[in-house]
Amino acid sequence: MKGKSAKEWLTDATWKLVEERRNLKPKRRENAESRGHYDFLYREIKRQSQLDKDSYLRSLCEQVEKAHMQEKSKEIIHPSIHVYFSETSNKIYII
Repeated sequence: MKGKSAKEWLTDATWKLVEERRNLKPKRRENAESRGHYDFLYREIKRQSQLDKDSYLRSLCEQVEKAHMQEKSKEIIHPSIHVYFSETSNKIYII
């Protein structure tokens, strides 16, 4: 990635789709078939990245819940886990 940090929740399959779309980008204006495939890849990457992110956040939540049940507070405070507590709604947000 040219100077951009990679999102840690994206899977290898999603990255392969990104590379395929990147390779197809210069050719997308040549014919309707290339444009259609490019559009398909755009939608598929968007859908797959959302699924990857949901799965990643779900696993982080499970890790936090497991650590909380075992009373391991050091594992709850992890560099990739950001925990916020809202005092107004008494909810814990994990980002």
